[in-house]
Amino acid sequence: MLRLFKNSRLKLASGNNAIRYFQYAIGEIVLVMIGILLALQINNWNEQRKERNQSVFYHEQLINDLEIVISSLDADINWAEIVKNKINQATVILDQSIPNDSTFEILDFVLGNYFRLNRQLPEITSYEEMKSSGQLKLIYSKSLRKNLANYLRKHHNITNIYAELNSKVNQSEFLDPFVKFNEESSMKKLIFTYDFSVLSANKTVVNTLSRYAFHWEAKFNFATLLKAEAEDLKSKINMELNQLK
Repeated sequence: MLRLFKNSRLKLASGNNAIRYFQYAIGEIVLVMIGILLALQINNWNEQRKERNQSVFYHEQLINDLEIVISSLDADINWAEIVKNKINQATVILDQSIPNDSTFEILDFVLGNYFRLNRQLPEITSYEEMKSSGQLKLIYSKSLRKNLANYLRKHHNITNIYAELNSKVNQSEFLDPFVKFNEESSMKKLIFTYDFSVLSANKTVVNTLSRYAFHWEAKFNFATLLKAEAEDLKSKINMELNQLK
């Protein structure tokens, strides 16, 4: 093709037809420019396709991360409700001072679990990866980026609240005079003894446990709030993802 263009130029030039020669030369330049523009356009299309695929990947990862968080929050909600209810039952039992097999089962559960409040929430690692690599622009919706940032702040704050609540309940001084852990105790099976009559007569024990029930209620409420917002955010990301595909 190039040889054909070259031969045509030589024939026009040798025939002293300058006007036709320049017209031909301009046409050749135009063709070259069109070729360059087409090549650039194809390259742009390829880059846009790669960017879109990367955007789809990150949206899918965000959804996966949120599903893990939602599952974790579900566990927190269920566990907080169980422990809160058991502690409330224990305080009633201690107030009424009526021991029986069922009573001791509830008290054993409470004494072995009232302090097990803290559990680190999973991180939204895909968001942190996008942020650190400067790829947040791949979330094309500005409102979705804002929603994500707001949720992450709340996620971080509630994680800190979990830790604070844990520091408030993870204390045993109020029980130390009344509860003895036996040598056979282990992480799998807590074995301890206590005098029910002495324990129930001590108002500090009863009042402290009732306050801890309030902290477990707080965890239940925070986890419920965060789960609802995570589910709403997941739905919005799904909508954005469907538009990208």
